[in-house]
Amino acid sequence: EVHEVIRDSLRDICTFTGASRGYVGLLDKELNTITFLDEWHSPDSDPLCDMTGRKPVKALSWVSEGLLHGGQLIVEDLESSPGLDLGEKEILQKVGTRSLILLPMYREEKLDGVVGFHDPWGNQVWSNQDINMLKTYRDIVSEALQRDSSEKELHRNLESLKLTLEGTVAAVGKILEVRDPYTAGHQKRVAQLAVSIARELELPEEQVKGIYYAALVHDIGKIHIPSEILSKPERLSEIEEALVKHHCRYGWEILSHVDFPWPVSEIVLQHHEHLDGTGYPQGLREDKILLEARILTVSDIVEAMSSDRPYRPAMGLDAALESIQRYSGIRYDSRVVTACLALFREKGFTLLRD
Repeated sequence: EVHEVIRDSLRDICTFTGASRGYVGLLDKELNTITFLDEWHSPDSDPLCDMTGRKPVKALSWVSEGLLHGGQLIVEDLESSPGLDLGEKEILQKVGTRSLILLPMYREEKLDGVVGFHDPWGNQVWSNQDINMLKTYRDIVSEALQRDSSEKELHRNLESLKLTLEGTVAAVGKILEVRDPYTAGHQKRVAQLAVSIARELELPEEQVKGIYYAALVHDIGKIHIPSEILSKPERLSEIEEALVKHHCRYGWEILSHVDFPWPVSEIVLQHHEHLDGTGYPQGLREDKILLEARILTVSDIVEAMSSDRPYRPAMGLDAALESIQRYSGIRYDSRVVTACLALFREKGFTLLRD
């Protein structure tokens, strides 16, 4: 954590130079206030950060002007310094400061903050060697803070994009639900179960996210299937069934144009594949099938069998669990089946119904 590292380094460099205090402060755009972020101080000194509550306080005018015009500010004797008025001297004396060095930090060529040190060893003045070392330290701290700020901004943007992505994926899923009311909520329930299975298997959260997004749109390829086939209240003919089976590839074709950070299109393409090669559309076997797709397969079957369909009433959860158990290790990944059974039979998991 960047601020913890800065505080530790302030302690080390103050110990090396004999300074009684070292700190990093950020200035506002108008250079009117300063916020002390990180600090190290000797045991007999009062902490600036605590005194200010790490909140913006009025910046001394001679500090801002001195940094802007001189590139650095060194005061070897506060009592005889002509640039300070009485009030400013009192503020510095209150924290026990006799001498100080302030080095500016810049961001995009504008004064952004300051690294300060008070009182070197005894009554010595700051040596050129110390000043050069402190300038190097200032450069390192300035770069670290800028990187930290950039990374936080990038993280905020990434979170915003993820929310947008989730909303878009959910909206796409809604399109299919409008055309096929019998599967309304199906994709969301499959996503709910698939995510729970993935976590039961202790998969990394980033991998779980990919499973979640793939599950939300796993039947999007049915957008190419005529609605009268999707809602047909009787068994499909062989031709109709063959047409429906193409939905995996249709879904892959749609989603392959979206630059997901997970293999969403491949998961969708494989979610009807079986370990023994009896699945479709490619007849893949064993390790050729993504683990995410194996999880989605089991989740899809359990949800579909336990829900009503146009051509049959719900077969019930028990029948669905018995089915995946019967084909565990044959069609379905045994680890996935074990995790699914544990969720329902041991941990009280239930599928959400609208």
